[in-house]
Amino acid sequence: MKNLIYILCFLSFIKVNAQDAVLDTLVDIGGYKMHFSILKGNDNVILFESGAGDDGSVWEGMGLTVHEITGATVISYDRSGFGKSELNPNHKKDDQFGILNGVIELELALEKIGYFDNLILVSHSYGGFYTTLFSSRNPDKVLFNVRVDANLANQYTEEILVKAEQDNSVHQLKDIHLGQYYLGINFANTVRLMWNTEYPSSIPAIDLVSPIQRHHTDKEWELLLQTHQDFVDTQTNRTGIIANGSGHYIFLDNPGLVINAIVKAYCLTLSDSIEVAGILERALNNSMEQLISLKSEEYNSRITDTYSIRQGYALMKNDELSKAEKVLQLSTELYPNSSSAYEYYGKVLLLLERKQDAIEALEKSIELDPKNVSAQRELRRIKNE
Repeated sequence: MKNLIYILCFLSFIKVNAQDAVLDTLVDIGGYKMHFSILKGNDNVILFESGAGDDGSVWEGMGLTVHEITGATVISYDRSGFGKSELNPNHKKDDQFGILNGVIELELALEKIGYFDNLILVSHSYGGFYTTLFSSRNPDKVLFNVRVDANLANQYTEEILVKAEQDNSVHQLKDIHLGQYYLGINFANTVRLMWNTEYPSSIPAIDLVSPIQRHHTDKEWELLLQTHQDFVDTQTNRTGIIANGSGHYIFLDNPGLVINAIVKAYCLTLSDSIEVAGILERALNNSMEQLISLKSEEYNSRITDTYSIRQGYALMKNDELSKAEKVLQLSTELYPNSSSAYEYYGKVLLLLERKQDAIEALEKSIELDPKNVSAQRELRRIKNE
């Protein structure tokens, strides 16, 4: 408990409030304006790209946390026709508002605000098309891509696109939300363009995927999962992560996982080991802070030890064992009656080659829940080695 109190005090001390530093601005790109939110930091830029129905506001909380951890400049924005961004008044035809136009607008705006280099791109859903096209057009300016359940063109077939084109419901959006209308009416041709757009092999990527099937048929879902696997397998500089327990909005269901992926990507672009160590320490503090915050809210919600264990497990899968050990140790302090917390704490201790400590943690797990079969199995395996 003393350790927990110390951690709470320490985290309160290091917390930086950067909200006042947000630059909320409209950028004129030729007679119309695009809305950008900018947290000014160092010369490295982390740019967030939202999904189809969202604007840049979905990234506000995460962007602030990433900025505090990395010190990088963090940018989110609204695509034309979304949020506070305007549509080009000179365009009259539907196909003029396609994805290529959108990426060109982004390039013009980034050039104008002076952040068109050293980019780490973070995309969700439909935003994956944007970051892929942007990367293919500007491979020398992009350092890394973090894809959060982000679209890949090959998850769509011509049959799917023909059905989309035959869906007349998109026309109802014309009088409701022009941005959504133009996105929908151009979707099939967007995918066809992306089929012929190659993601640069030189740009590393982390590809996070939700394992929860949504509106897809079984066949479509199988194709989607295989497409993500193929994307990762194509190059050794790509890493795939299954976001267990998370739906399409992984960054809402498991923000810690996404933040850690962004931080990992950012650190891989750096050469200063001291700077990296500082960033990783702040990332660990953030993970702990999230767990403590969730614990404080537990009495008014259904939050349990599941989230903290998921955080630790994600770090284990990323081979960040030292961070995982600290997070899972904290989980046992926050949830001293959780068999699962001690089980996963034991597993990470074993990976750290602390066999006796692992045995003690697993024995504690079984003491708390004599029916925990997986902990029993792991303990027998260790003792028989």
